[in-house]
Amino acid sequence: MIIDFQTPELTLDMCKAGKVSSHKYYPRHVMELLIDQNGYTNLGWVNGGLVPPALNDWMEQYQNDTGSYTIYVSHSAKLIHCIDMGD
Repeated sequence: MIIDFQTPELTLDMCKAGKVSSHKYYPRHVMELLIDQNGYTNLGWVNGGLVPPALNDWMEQYQNDTGSYTIYVSHSAKLIHCIDMGD
């Protein structure tokens, strides 16, 4: 018996449902889906001085295991910003 452990393709519905698992996906998967395929705008890094707009629906979309790459998304405004939470 062969068991297939392939990661399912990341979809916009999966992102809108909540945080995407860092055990299955990389930041580039999230960014490619949202920016390249769905027209979201990446505002940049908070650590670089960005002050994101005050929106009620910012949600943590992705964080890697070390916390060095965290992506926040406002799906209603189609905006993304990132934070380096430190290792």
